Amino acid sequence: MLNIKKAITKTHFYLLLFIILNLGFKSFVEISLNHRIAFLIKTIIYLTGAILFFLNLKPFKKVALYFSIFVWTPLIAASFWIFHGVFLGLVSSIFLSPIFPNEIQYKKDNLKVYSKFQGFLGACCTYEITEQKFFLFEKHLGEIKHESIDFKNFDMKVENDSIKMKFKESNYDFEKRQEFRTDSIIKLKIK
Repeated sequence: MLNIKKAITKTHFYLLLFIILNLGFKSFVEISLNHRIAFLIKTIIYLTGAILFFLNLKPFKKVALYFSIFVWTPLIAASFWIFHGVFLGLVSSIFLSPIFPNEIQYKKDNLKVYSKFQGFLGACCTYEITEQKFFLFEKHLGEIKHESIDFKNFDMKVENDSIKMKFKESNYDFEKRQEFRTDSIIKLKIK
């Protein structure tokens, strides 16, 4: 039992260090792991943390306080889902922001557009644009914030040092009380 506990502890902390290094690379070099691989590693970190919480309860050790985060996170999220409320929304957003997966909204060739997690009470519609590099990695190309992008009629391509996005934008005419769509083009300079 002790060897299993040691192996799980080593796995947990090595993966945690790996994710922290990935976050550092994403912040400074703007290249990081593919979002799906990073989400898988984060999920393993949460599962091993929850297992280690229960393995460190008897006899109680101070490290169990650290591992309790991995047990409290799903409980807080479930209570927000059941009871709702602003306070639980804020707390669950804080706890879930490191693990919440970014959803792919658009994918073409090696370009992807992800919707970023802004919290349950956060502002709408911030998107991250990445380019796949070496199969496992993605390069951050930029971010856009736009509320009415229709990704069914979306096209994107890289031109020189910028990204050109064409899409249908949904608008609403309050006088006529009807929705209408217009063509929009956004150019984003690559960092």
